[in-house]
Amino acid sequence: MSPIRKLLVIFPMCLVFTMPTRAWNNLRYSLDWGYMASMYQIYSYNYIAEEGFRVEQHGQDLYLNSNGVFKLFIGTQIGRHAELGIFSGYEGIRQDRRIVPLGLRTSWMFNGSDADGPICYAEGGAAFHKDCKTTAMGTAGAGWHVQLDHGCGMDFKVGLNVFEDHPAIMGVPKENLNKSDYTYGGISFTVGISF
Repeated sequence: MSPIRKLLVIFPMCLVFTMPTRAWNNLRYSLDWGYMASMYQIYSYNYIAEEGFRVEQHGQDLYLNSNGVFKLFIGTQIGRHAELGIFSGYEGIRQDRRIVPLGLRTSWMFNGSDADGPICYAEGGAAFHKDCKTTAMGTAGAGWHVQLDHGCGMDFKVGLNVFEDHPAIMGVPKENLNKSDYTYGGISFTVGISF
């Protein structure tokens, strides 16, 4: 079993088994899907060229790339307004890079989870992908909760996203690459159904 699969199995089990008993009565699930646009990048890399000299570059620029977002959340309701739990899913951060995020999310529903109203949320954690070591990601945003029925609702959210990445540099052998750090900023629009 790969390290990613081990984490996807072990982390939720640890959270579930350490939850207080009354939290089981307040379990919440959410399925989110939507659109994410990476719009800004900051980069810093250096490598040894074939001729033997060091190439180093730092910069930032606008970078527009469209990607999809799919996340599953499981957590517990804390009081009438707050939720805390774990999430995972599948999303793109640039044209040729897809990640599997795993982290914590907290939400605050201003009118309570059983009424329509504004919400805000923050999430962060690790991001896994096949070509690179584990990286970090985070999102903070706001939206509107619509109560459909008792225990079922929809969330319309807008979030500001930050992703860290360490991609390979085209044409540079892996052993010559000393550093490749990229940070992407973007905005996401998601719709979630919770129950």
